[in-house]
Amino acid sequence: MSPQAKTFLSNLRERAGKGVRVLPAEYREAFADVCPTLAAEEFRTRLAALCEELEAEHLVSLPRSKRLYDRAGVAKLPAWIDVAKEATTAETLPVDPAAFPWAPELRFACDIRDARQLDVLVRIQNFLSTGGRMRPMVPAKERSVELFGEEKRLEKLRNSTLFGEGRISLDLLRCFVVLPPLVFEALAQTKNPRPILVLENYSTYHTFARWNQSAQVYEAVFYGNGDTFETASAGLVDVTRRMNWDGRAFYFGDLDVKGVLIPIAATETLDSVRFPKLRPQKGCYRRLLDRAKEVELPTGARTRLPTVCDEWLGGELSHEANSWLDRGKRLPQELVGWEELSHASQDFAHPGYQSHVKEEREQQGSPLD
Repeated sequence: MSPQAKTFLSNLRERAGKGVRVLPAEYREAFADVCPTLAAEEFRTRLAALCEELEAEHLVSLPRSKRLYDRAGVAKLPAWIDVAKEATTAETLPVDPAAFPWAPELRFACDIRDARQLDVLVRIQNFLSTGGRMRPMVPAKERSVELFGEEKRLEKLRNSTLFGEGRISLDLLRCFVVLPPLVFEALAQTKNPRPILVLENYSTYHTFARWNQSAQVYEAVFYGNGDTFETASAGLVDVTRRMNWDGRAFYFGDLDVKGVLIPIAATETLDSVRFPKLRPQKGCYRRLLDRAKEVELPTGARTRLPTVCDEWLGGELSHEANSWLDRGKRLPQELVGWEELSHASQDFAHPGYQSHVKEEREQQGSPLD
């Protein structure tokens, strides 16, 4: 590993703290400490190269989807960097990979020299050699705790190079992913198909579900539960199949980098199961931006939406959101609450908001979002 990569990794770990994920504003600062005098294009190019170097060493994980990269410059930059936990002691190889009697499915392990990966593979070897191939299919977390003593370990390993064509699979380990249950409130016995709405946070979900029972504009209102929705979103396929759904799915969450990345990441999951893309509920985001002018918001670290977030939100909304984020302000969706829905004009919360706005703004000669 290059000296610059080592320093960059140390800076990333410092910014990650007890967490894992480092967002663009933070990893740019971490890199600026390493190379403070580079011109803009060289800055991006060298930063992207260090990200790839650390990923190749299995020290960080980068997004898999091409959509989760900022391609505005000469080099693509990730929407986030997930930092692997630092080993506390020097590790030696648990076995000689070239001489170890691997099962046929694990022959690829002969070329691996990473102690942590070899430890995983030895455990899987023991599983296979003691009748693992004949075991019943169980949830992945149950198999994970059996193999590693940690229920989430297998979930993390699925993003590593150990998984892939010709390597480990969940089928080999006789397990499957169980999606988190979706919390939602649906209308009863609707005649006309309606769209669905997903809310990031629980209080806003409660408010919109309560409002929708009388407004009856969404077939169902779902609780996204923050970034767990990236995985849980696949459950929409089965749930909506039992609804009078019109094929449109809207999302509304916090206006900050993490909040906007959630529906984008969930859309990648939904693409894999051939479910329609999540659309931003632009009326709600518009009202959130307006409400932010009425409340004194605390100031934190300055951030900016990655390009992929700009594209998802749309030009005008993204521009206004960045004007707040540039000043260190994040906009929690709870600013659009029950009083907004029950006392103010409710057009903003309807799925047809855009058509109302289009007609309104065309009369005023204003641009659209």
